[in-house]
Amino acid sequence: MKTLKSTINKIIPAVTACLTFVLFVSANSNSSLMIHQPKAPKGIERFSKIK
Repeated sequence: MKTLKSTINKIIPAVTACLTFVLFVSANSNSSLMIHQPKAPKGIERFSKIK
């Protein structure tokens, strides 16, 4: 039981760092995608199912 707890205590900081990094990258990529939204050309309206 002690070895399990010590192993978990060694792994927790690495898992926390990985998850923090993923959150950081996800937040920044989403922000840049929300800023850059190109306009659709006028000719594409004919392909729309909703009129």
